[in-house]
Amino acid sequence: MTEKIRDGSNGDVAVDHHNRYKEDIAIMKGMGMDAYRFSISWSKILPNGKLSGGKNQDGIDYYNNLLKELQDKGLEPFVTLFHWDLPQALEDEYGGFLSPKIVDHFLEYADFCFKTFGDRVKNWITVNEPWTYCYGGYVTGALAPGRCSAPTKHVGGVLGWGRYSCWQQLSFSNGEDLANNETFCVINDQIHARARGRKQPRHIGGDSGREPYIVAHNQLLAHAAVVKLYNQNYKASQKGKIGITNVTKWMIPYSESKKDHDAAQRAIDFVFGWFMDPLTTGDYPQNMRNLVGSRLPRFTVEQSAMVKGSFDFIGVNYYTARYVVDAPNTSTENPSYITDPQIEFKRVDERDNPSILAACVDKHRIKYFYDHLSLVQKAIKDGVKVKGYFAWSLLDNFEWSEGYTVRFGINYINYKDGLKRHPKLSSIWFKMLLKST
Repeated sequence: MTEKIRDGSNGDVAVDHHNRYKEDIAIMKGMGMDAYRFSISWSKILPNGKLSGGKNQDGIDYYNNLLKELQDKGLEPFVTLFHWDLPQALEDEYGGFLSPKIVDHFLEYADFCFKTFGDRVKNWITVNEPWTYCYGGYVTGALAPGRCSAPTKHVGGVLGWGRYSCWQQLSFSNGEDLANNETFCVINDQIHARARGRKQPRHIGGDSGREPYIVAHNQLLAHAAVVKLYNQNYKASQKGKIGITNVTKWMIPYSESKKDHDAAQRAIDFVFGWFMDPLTTGDYPQNMRNLVGSRLPRFTVEQSAMVKGSFDFIGVNYYTARYVVDAPNTSTENPSYITDPQIEFKRVDERDNPSILAACVDKHRIKYFYDHLSLVQKAIKDGVKVKGYFAWSLLDNFEWSEGYTVRFGINYINYKDGLKRHPKLSSIWFKMLLKST
């Protein structure tokens, strides 16, 4: 899907962590870090998604070597089993997470990982940001597998990502639909996706009013099945923990009106509650039941019991906050996850393209971490059981549909000079912070 990547790039080499993991672990060690969160690529272990399709020994050796290096350097691995890189064979065979068949194959893959790496991994994460996978892959089509409904105009949207439910399909020939006639901006999860005058590729099919809910349902069932397997077969001997990493944003009412306060709660329910409520109560939020109706799948009694409480810990990926306004007229004749919550976001954002020097002097990133860590510290003092904090990210990286056009790392990657690593000011600040604690 390189045609959907903003700069037309791919992740074949990315930052070459595969070959430079020792160098990168040395950077972590030198900064005083004591843990490293990374994901295992399902396709790198089982190229065809199943044990019957054969194992990739090179991939298995790589993760064994990575874990050994982490162990030697005293860094604790936190390992994610699924960070959106589904084996293509399973997508081709039955549509991946659109089918309940995925549960058994995810279980088989996880079982292999527990057997192979579990003696050195004490913290497992089943899925990273299941919401983003559903939204990007099946609502907007910005992420793999790129499915969404045909474009539908509406007012606002659940996440304010623009005026269309599937922005990849838009033609840029209609000037009145474009900001400044040349630039159409949408906010896509944690990033701004900006397309300047170029037509985005057409969608490959989908239903943004049904498929996201099906995929979320199957992700929750797959997660719960893996947790059950780990608890029954591995926890006692390996003495590890297992959880899931969800994503959220804090939702702030745009006004003091009751309608906007209710809208903010609906926004929370449709992002965080969509996954957190089943994990804690065994069912989806009532707001979702009311607004989505029969399109929202139902758990059986047995499934509800399996999903409820299926975690030792919860990871929370947090990026920003949103102002939310009530938008009761967003519903359309063609239902979509975007319009279901009947809300609209208010946000203005700008971004530039700094030079290497400016990119390394990232005072804004230091302020971001300082402010958030200060509030994490306050939460701990107030009794919240926060056990750790992972900064995103160690290095600049290939950022999905944004390619290499954004830089989230605390260490700069020079893509034009052999992928050399350069510490940003935030990296130096983190090192000083860790040494002082």
